[in-house]
Amino acid sequence: MYAGRIACCIVGLLSVSAPVWALDPVQILAPSDAASGYSEGFGQSVAISGDWLVIGAPYDDELEYDAGAAYVFRRSGAQWVEQQKLYDLSPSWEGGFGSSVAIDSDWIVVGAPGIGVCAGCGIGSGVLFRRDDRGTPQDLSDDYWLYAAALHPPPSHLCCKFGTSVAFHGDSILVGSLRGEFDAGRAYAFEWNGKEWTGPQTIVPLESQVGDEFGSSVSLHGFLGVIGAKRADGVADQTGAAYVFRRTQDGWSQEARLIASDGEDRDFFGGTVRVGADMVVIGARNNRHCCGTRGAAYVFIPESGIWYERSKVFPNTPTLSTDVGWSLGIDGDRLLVGATEGPKGYLFEVSADTWVETAMLDGPADYVAAAVAIDRLFAVVGSHLYAVGEAFDLVDFAQFQNCLTPPSESVPPTCKRFDLERDDRVDVKDLSLLLLTFRGP
Repeated sequence: MYAGRIACCIVGLLSVSAPVWALDPVQILAPSDAASGYSEGFGQSVAISGDWLVIGAPYDDELEYDAGAAYVFRRSGAQWVEQQKLYDLSPSWEGGFGSSVAIDSDWIVVGAPGIGVCAGCGIGSGVLFRRDDRGTPQDLSDDYWLYAAALHPPPSHLCCKFGTSVAFHGDSILVGSLRGEFDAGRAYAFEWNGKEWTGPQTIVPLESQVGDEFGSSVSLHGFLGVIGAKRADGVADQTGAAYVFRRTQDGWSQEARLIASDGEDRDFFGGTVRVGADMVVIGARNNRHCCGTRGAAYVFIPESGIWYERSKVFPNTPTLSTDVGWSLGIDGDRLLVGATEGPKGYLFEVSADTWVETAMLDGPADYVAAAVAIDRLFAVVGSHLYAVGEAFDLVDFAQFQNCLTPPSESVPPTCKRFDLERDDRVDVKDLSLLLLTFRGP
């Protein structure tokens, strides 16, 4: 459930129960301040839990240049409504608040890896918000997310882009940090003692090497944590690896090192990780295999305390998608695998111990997927849009909404400038800063 500046961005919610095929979004959401411009990175990170959805916009400029923000949406029946926009209390230039997000129950954690400057590198932080129920428990409309705390690395570990990745489950938080490209990387664990967040415990793998980028992705479920190291050497150079850690009374300790059985150079296995109740899924977005598609997800399961590679998952038919496994979402026995270009997400479900592709979350052309998440009835897909032709500035969101009416003589010619796809039609595929929402029954 958990979970660059190109131009615009979208996020989508799809029906997750329909059998197979490309599914169209049932709802499109735009931030209330969409008219402020584009290039905010809205949808670069997404997380969903129950009736709440949080979307990062790490390049939001409202407070400072690229200081970042995060949007919270709540579910109202079958629709999602914007509830609140979150900021860092001390926004900083290129802070990147919203680069990573996670939500569980009444808590949200937002990563801001660029916060603070040390020798030209962001120190980073993880900012916590807690939901305050200001009305009846059944009515979410007046709930408010309050700043609760800021998490930081130990004083001796500054300049580490703390907040590159975040994960939240129960009373534990994991935060990944990368000082820079090709860094060995670290992760940090925080625990809730009933009154405050304690820690951090610094986590490094037993096999840590410079350049591994350990902490590029993190995931939590119960007492299990998984941390990716996408440039670690596995069976080949920079194949990538992922590490399973287990929490005990003595803290977090390494339980396993996972690598792909068929890994090749620069597969980036571990670029994305997710852990569920009884499985671990690792994305390898650059894995080369059949069917004209690049990238895959690997499913590992435990047997007698040992983790085994059970399945390799990728689309069954040739597609234009690349970077399959760029992002991942788990909900029980359902797996959502994000990709770039072509369809944005593939939904797989277990049938007789086999992962079966049941749906494609098809997005508009020229979009590149950034993040996916899934929880119960809803799947969310966040995407960026490459710039097409001249610079696009959404100066009047209301005008764009008017452009979405069926073509007629009443449509003003100025709408043509919103036709990013150059197909002589202005529709939702052209809209910047979108949330695509897909819903099940």
